[in-house]
Amino acid sequence: MGSFFEQLTFPDRNLFFSAYDPNDQRLGDFVSASRDDFDTANVVILGSPCDEGVIRNRGREGARKAPREIRRWFYRLALNEAIETLSIVDLGDLKIGSTLEETHARLRYVVKEVLQTGKILIVLGGGNDISYADCGALSDVEHNFLVFNIDKHYDVRNVQPRNSGTPYRQLIEEQLIDPTKFFEIGSELYANSIKYKEYLEKKGAKIYELQQIRELGIENIFTNIFKLYDYNAIF
Repeated sequence: MGSFFEQLTFPDRNLFFSAYDPNDQRLGDFVSASRDDFDTANVVILGSPCDEGVIRNRGREGARKAPREIRRWFYRLALNEAIETLSIVDLGDLKIGSTLEETHARLRYVVKEVLQTGKILIVLGGGNDISYADCGALSDVEHNFLVFNIDKHYDVRNVQPRNSGTPYRQLIEEQLIDPTKFFEIGSELYANSIKYKEYLEKKGAKIYELQQIRELGIENIFTNIFKLYDYNAIF
């Protein structure tokens, strides 16, 4: 595919908000939109403006507009001391393919290229089907990681063609993620098939229904998970 930059469009500079006040810097003043800053950045932002997977899943279209709208409000946030220690670059959006399969292949390629540099990558969707490309790329460069689907749906449908409801099934069946390190966070019984719950339990995945999260507290749940898998150094 050549340089992964060829798979991207530049971010819209009009979305980088500024208060034009040196005493009140916003993220729009701080985050770079120049690819020249990629090598020195430690955090990268990338948009995937695609909702074909949602449409295939008979969902409400419009998620393709999310990366733009996220940027519009994200870049209005005030700069703080924690963020000042970072070097962040926004690479813009992925060029969407003629099919969802092509888009996923492009995204997996770009994500892999970025992750191989050791940078933190934030991908703005788009439908949840991009999780297949994102986690697939992560599995290409790392083998010990946890996966969280924070959603009321399990997204492990056993249907064709692929869509926003199938990504984690694809990842599990293709052995791109370890199902015992896969966590369904915030799911609701009324929104999911009992067959898919049984599938996840058989594979060893962990399910935290919304009511359970309300009772235990989301911070407690994540803290216990990270400690169990020796990721407590994050805190």
